[in-house]
Amino acid sequence: MKLYVIRHGKTPQSWDTLEYSKLLELIKLQDDPGPDMGFLKANLDAGKALELAPRKIYSSPLKRAMMTAEYISGITGSDVIKVDELKEVSFDRLPKEVYDAGKEAIRSYLVAKSLEENRDLDLRTFDEGSILLTHGFFMRHIYSKAFGVEVGTLVRSGLFTNYLSGFDTENGNAVSLLKH
Repeated sequence: MKLYVIRHGKTPQSWDTLEYSKLLELIKLQDDPGPDMGFLKANLDAGKALELAPRKIYSSPLKRAMMTAEYISGITGSDVIKVDELKEVSFDRLPKEVYDAGKEAIRSYLVAKSLEENRDLDLRTFDEGSILLTHGFFMRHIYSKAFGVEVGTLVRSGLFTNYLSGFDTENGNAVSLLKH
């Protein structure tokens, strides 16, 4: 069964430029910035979205995902369905010394902590050809489940880090809604 797993649109400010307290709010899912709508409008390829022809877009309930899903729906006419299980991994803490060590240390820490996530998502509950709109860390877990790959091996792949991009669950091919 083919589904398209896509990361939400870019947020107005990159996580790796946030001050410590703001980054803590973001990774604990206490702050939920919407997507940068200017980026979304300028960079989403409407033709590519229409090519996927999704009947439904299942979206994380977080604002950055829901607003991205609604924008895509405005192009494709797809129904948007909020699915709590597509929410990003929540991190309970980030040691200050990790933050002070810089963005690579933060990324490594969050990837390692995300490996502890154990959420069961049954991909068969979604309609064929739909988009699952979610977040970078959780996308690794979906890929791992779909292809039986150890989630710890999926660290630096662009399949999970590029906004408005992702993969299909049939063969793991890259999918992008970005203009090139």
